[in-house]
Amino acid sequence: MDSDKGNPRRILLYDAIQNKIRYEIKIKGVSTLSDFRIERKKIDKICIRNIECKEFIPFLIDLNLFNISSCDNFIDIVKKEEICEIKFVNKFEKPVGPIIRTYDFNNYLYK
Repeated sequence: MDSDKGNPRRILLYDAIQNKIRYEIKIKGVSTLSDFRIERKKIDKICIRNIECKEFIPFLIDLNLFNISSCDNFIDIVKKEEICEIKFVNKFEKPVGPIIRTYDFNNYLYK
């Protein structure tokens, strides 16, 4: 995580073998659980439910977030105008993690 004056600016994921940046996600904004006055709880298993921003699929797979069954918690990545919004919710649609709004995604594997 890279920040600017204490605010998250981008997420960098490095390739462990080549020691190079593999993914860069530029962040427009983040809403945390404390913003919603929700207490954080341990999340055992999370599944991908909805991905409208397909460029995130390899990133999620590299993070080992590709479960598709037996889940009580989900990741939804929805397109809202020029940004992608990453939401972590439970089966009741209540937030269980941050809401991350991104405006640029780079996959350096293919550059």
